Parts: sequence; C-alpha cells; structure tokens
Amino acid sequence: MLGYNQSIPSSKQIQVFAVMSVISLLIFAVGTLHITDPVGKAVLFTLSPILSTVNHIQIQIKNEVTIIQEAHLLASKFRASQEQNMSLRSELAQANLILEENKKLREQIGSPEVAQFKLIPAKVISKDREVTLIFDKNPNVTNGSVVVFKNNFVGIIKNAAERSASMILSSDPESRVAVEIITQDKNIVKGVVYGQFGTSIKADQIEQNANIQKGDLVTLAKTDRLPQGVVVGEVSEIQKIESQLFQSATVTPFFEFEKIDTVFIIQ
Repeated sequence: MLGYNQSIPSSKQIQVFAVMSVISLLIFAVGTLHITDPVGKAVLFTLSPILSTVNHIQIQIKNEVTIIQEAHLLASKFRASQEQNMSLRSELAQANLILEENKKLREQIGSPEVAQFKLIPAKVISKDREVTLIFDKNPNVTNGSVVVFKNNFVGIIKNAAERSASMILSSDPESRVAVEIITQDKNIVKGVVYGQFGTSIKADQIEQNANIQKGDLVTLAKTDRLPQGVVVGEVSEIQKIESQLFQSATVTPFFEFEKIDTVFIIQ
C-alpha cells in the first residue's frame, strides 16, 4: 500500500502523452543524427498537423479544467447561499414565534380577572396525562402554581424546574381545588371540583339546598395557593338526590385544551 492516492489518467490525457512522446523522440532523432536542414524542414512540416492537434487538445483540456473550477466555485457559493437562507428562515420563524407569544400575552393580560396577576408564558410541548411545559428561567414557578388561559383554569403545576414543569390538568383525578358557583340569583355557593379520568370535571360538596342551575359560572375560590375569580367553567349537568347531604354537578370548561399551545403560569 502507498501512503497517497493515485488518480487514474483520462483517455484524452493518455493520447496527449503518447503524441508528445512521439514528437520528443522525433526531435531527438533529428538533433542526434544531424539531419540536413531540408530534411528537418520536411520533418517539421510533417509534424505541424500533429503539433496543431496537440495544441488544440491542450486548449480543450485547459477550458474543461476552467469550467470544472468554475462549477466547483458556483456549487460552493450555492451551498453558502442555502445555509444563509436556512439561517434567515430560522431567525424569521423565531421572530414570528415571539410575535405570536406576545400577541397571546396581550390577549391574556386583557382578560378581566387575571390582569392583576404576574403571568409567565409557557409553551405546551407534550399533552400526555401530565402535560409538559417549558418557559424562560424563572424561580417563581413552583409546585402548586395555577396555570390559566384567558382567565380560564387549565391546571396545577407539578414537578417544577428552572425552565420546565409538568402540569396536572383540571380534568385529571389528581386535580382537586376549591371553587365558588355563582348562581343566577347572584348567590355564592361553595364546592370542590376534581377531574374524572381526564374526560370531565365534577363539582362536589355543594350544599343540598343551594339553588344551582345549568349555565351557572364556576370559578376558583381564594385559598393560600389559589387566586380567586379564575374561571373553571359552567354547570352543564346537576346530580341531586334528596336523601344525600350534598348535591353535585358536571362542569364544562369554556376552552378545548387540545387547541392550546401557549398557557400562562400565575406567580
């Protein structure tokens, strides 16, 4: 094995080499044998078509090499242009993402009840039973923080880290929060809501004699870790049995979580 690569000459290069070798031998013979001047002229006259052909081949090879070099240069410039274009597209996509998040933040801040809170925008990156959120580094995101979307209760933070956290949805059985039901006659009825297998939300521990009806608004009740007034949903179905101490109800949110990609964490 040799320590370098050897390129294989082309057929055209072999032809040129052969012709040049023949010419060299003829010229050497003329000089060695002291051929008279007329004979030399005759030899040169005979060789002139060959010399012309050799010169033509050399020009062709030179032109082909120039074309190859120019093609390599154009290909290099094209690759550089593609890389620059990809970089610009990436920056544009990032800028559009920031604009979209800023738009959603403005919409969120415009919600009447949550305007009083400091909000941390977070991207939804997975929608398993425990939803995964990512956000800018923020030490104020802690376990138990409430997550909202346009003043609607989305869930509770669990396993918070500096830049990410998992969230339990309001429809998850682990989610259990105190609420207030605003009846149509403007009374406030206390209760507790929790998720049912990720499909619905149930309000329980509602006083038996409370006059709740379909369409009544359900909001979070203020506690040590819950902000008051954040909307959970509305009463969509009532379960009332006279012999029991409490009545219950099904609560339907005003949003579809599957259509949301940005939420807000209340500090």
